[in-house]
Amino acid sequence: MTIAEIWEKLVTYQLFSIPLPKWIIVLLILVIVQFLRQVISKLVIRKIEQITAATETTLDDELVEIFKPSFSLLVILGGIWAIQLVLSENLTPKLNQTLDGLLSWLGVVIMAYIIYRASSLLAEIASTVIIGSEGEFQEIIRPFLPKIFQTAAIVIMVIKAAEIFLGASTGALVGLLGGAGITIGLLLKDIVYDWFCTFIIFSDGLYRQGDWIMVQGLSGFTQVIDIGFRSTELKIGPWGSTVKIPNSKMISGIVENWTQVGSSGNPLMWGILLKLRVDGICAKKTQRICERLREIAPSIEGVHPKCTVFLKEIDGNARVFDIRVKVQDLDSYYNIQESLNIRILELIEEEKIPSLNVQLRTDPESYNKLVNSENN
Repeated sequence: MTIAEIWEKLVTYQLFSIPLPKWIIVLLILVIVQFLRQVISKLVIRKIEQITAATETTLDDELVEIFKPSFSLLVILGGIWAIQLVLSENLTPKLNQTLDGLLSWLGVVIMAYIIYRASSLLAEIASTVIIGSEGEFQEIIRPFLPKIFQTAAIVIMVIKAAEIFLGASTGALVGLLGGAGITIGLLLKDIVYDWFCTFIIFSDGLYRQGDWIMVQGLSGFTQVIDIGFRSTELKIGPWGSTVKIPNSKMISGIVENWTQVGSSGNPLMWGILLKLRVDGICAKKTQRICERLREIAPSIEGVHPKCTVFLKEIDGNARVFDIRVKVQDLDSYYNIQESLNIRILELIEEEKIPSLNVQLRTDPESYNKLVNSENN
């Protein structure tokens, strides 16, 4: 038997209906794939690690750790694709279509794997480039960014798998997910609404951690302890207790921010508004009480010299006096309020006004009207 005859037999010999030369090419592809995985990948990765070792940042080191397994998977995927090209003529159209879909899905899986593994790194880049590197809002949203990237990777992989193996189109799957999302959104609308309200609080600067505010329905001053993704934690000044209020309620106009008054260029001060009602006094005594009140208020230690005392109205037989005082130190707020009330009682006794004819009210919560009017 001549060499030509031997060669012809080898070329025409078929194993599982596939010519022998194609099996030889497949074997060579497998050898090349293994060579690339074991030799080239190690050399390339080792060289990259040597280069990144000289840098100060850890960003490139993290990229290398993510790229190591991904490179091996990409080499295997490329080898399978090359084998399919060699054997495509000998495979049935349905099998070729299945292999095309499988290779496409494996490619998506590898990309999703890279995104999933690099979620922390991608979150750090996104928070720095898109959102910014500093700020309270960044500290709140940063822990959620890796979960967003991980979820996106899983959703992409599931959609691609359903499209290939179940025969559903991407548009139909996205529509299905959209419908499910609407249903879930209706169930969780309050939670989602609170999330968006958090964006409003930070973007508009309604208040920040550490600010002193007054909230309708709560007694006295409260301090912002923490601004969460769904609610704001407040410390109630008079009691020392804490309360959490949904952010959707906090943006509804119930917050009066005192700290931001100081940040606008004016010194930070705390207001006390007293209303004194005295029945059955003449005009001269009314004028004398006004003058005495104007002397009493600034004389109390810790009170700002600029105080406002005036006869606001005549309500029937009663004379209504407004006493507006500014306190420079919150720690002495209640002591000053007590001293002011006692001094007013002493004035009433000195003027020999029966106590039944006197009504004294403290209304600190409405003092913001004075502050706002003066600032405007």
